[in-house]
Amino acid sequence: MDPVTARVSIMAVAVSRYDSANLPELPGPQVDVERLRELLVENPATALYKPGQFIELSNPTIQQFRETLMTYSTSRTASGDILIFYYSGHGVPVGSDDFGFCASDTRFHPISETVEPLSIIKYSDLLRTISNANVIPIVIIDACYSGNASKTLTIPPIDVIDAMQKRTVTQAAGKYALFCSCSGLQATQDTPDGGVFSHYLVVHASRGMTREELDEPVLFIEDLYPRVDESVMNYSPDATPRLYWGHQLPDIPFVKNALYAPLEYSLEKFYFCILKALWNNGAERELRPREIDPLCGKGAYGNHTKLSYTPWALVETIWGPKRRRLTEKGRRFVKGEISVPQRIIYDPQLNDYVASPGSPMIDIHAVD
Repeated sequence: MDPVTARVSIMAVAVSRYDSANLPELPGPQVDVERLRELLVENPATALYKPGQFIELSNPTIQQFRETLMTYSTSRTASGDILIFYYSGHGVPVGSDDFGFCASDTRFHPISETVEPLSIIKYSDLLRTISNANVIPIVIIDACYSGNASKTLTIPPIDVIDAMQKRTVTQAAGKYALFCSCSGLQATQDTPDGGVFSHYLVVHASRGMTREELDEPVLFIEDLYPRVDESVMNYSPDATPRLYWGHQLPDIPFVKNALYAPLEYSLEKFYFCILKALWNNGAERELRPREIDPLCGKGAYGNHTKLSYTPWALVETIWGPKRRRLTEKGRRFVKGEISVPQRIIYDPQLNDYVASPGSPMIDIHAVD
């Protein structure tokens, strides 16, 4: 696993059922989390993460919600861990610059019908809790403002999201990402098939991008944002997803690019020419790139460095004069003692080259 993805934990919270009459039941959140789990940890075409990295909360009480956050925070032993925090359910702005994640037992005052602050998780509390452990936050929110909960709103949801972004900058400096559905003041953005925002996030992450669109083996949230934004806006012009990320946020991949076709390299005839030129019938020599050209052709000149790729590793570079010479493995190969895969491809999870699936093993006599 890539060192960055190994530092990632995913906490996915779905709240569909509520004890309070002020918060109507939502059909979509559980569907949203199930699809997110499939996308990130179950589907081999897209998953970069392991099941043990996925923490799921279904209809948690406020106590369960808080305990899970505190357990995650206090279990961190190294600075620089990453939390992808995803929430699907009801949300309520708190005051003029904060936001509340509703739990299944979130309560409202019977007279004022305003939310009881101790019965929600405030966005500011979420940030402070994970920042205590020097965790980098990536927060994805698909919140529905609906029913009587809208009576507590003092500013529009879009303004709340802007205020949350400013709070995030203060708490997390430049290492953060905040991606919000920013839905309107009605329940239309949630459906039995999941939230519209979450639906399109998963759809576009699952589809991937062609080499012409983005020639990368993994997709980042910022790669997906334009498509999610367009799809949500086409569904409902009242909904405007927002994405903010800090200038110091490290490259944290979200999913594999399902349409990525890695370049495949094959041990062609001119590679054998390079190996034999370096071997020189046992009188080994070191050659500069410009010396390879007249011996093996211009194609060899442009590709000789690929002989250093794993799992070939037949040639190495002497830096300074930048000469090429055989490795010990290369010597054994030209002597006919070992074989190597004929074809190799880049594996983004290992951040290295591997044998191409189904590639035969070949030896020095393959082109004789």
